[in-house]
Formats: sequence, C-alpha cells, structure tokens
Amino acid sequence: MTKYSSDFKARVVSQYLEGGISYRDICTEFGVPSKMTVQTWGNQARDHGIDTLKVKRTRIDYSQTFKIAVV
Repeated sequence: MTKYSSDFKARVVSQYLEGGISYRDICTEFGVPSKMTVQTWGNQARDHGIDTLKVKRTRIDYSQTFKIAVV
C-alpha cells in the first residue's frame, strides 16, 4: 500500500501549479513532512502530465487454496 493516494497527490500538485503558494505552505496545509516530496510530484506532473502520479501497483490477495496449488 502506498503512503499517499493518487487523488491526494493530484490535489497537492494542482494547488501548487495554480501558483501563489510555496512548497513549505503546501506541506503545512496538507501535512506532508518533506517539501522535496511535493517538489518531486510537481516536477513529475509538469514534465509528464498529472496522470503519471497515479499509483501503478495494486496488491493481489491470493487464497490459501491457490497458494497450495501453486506450490
């Protein structure tokens, strides 16, 4: 599981890209501990689009029966 959801990242980056607010102020407002995190998200979204912030991995839970069959 990721620490921040895709929607949360999008809201934070959108707030920054609208302008008029610093990384530090965004971190305080949203409770992100490091301004480098927000800066990385912002650079990634600006360079490659907001869709790149989406979580790409999902966790799959396999049943015990399936696991035994595989082994």
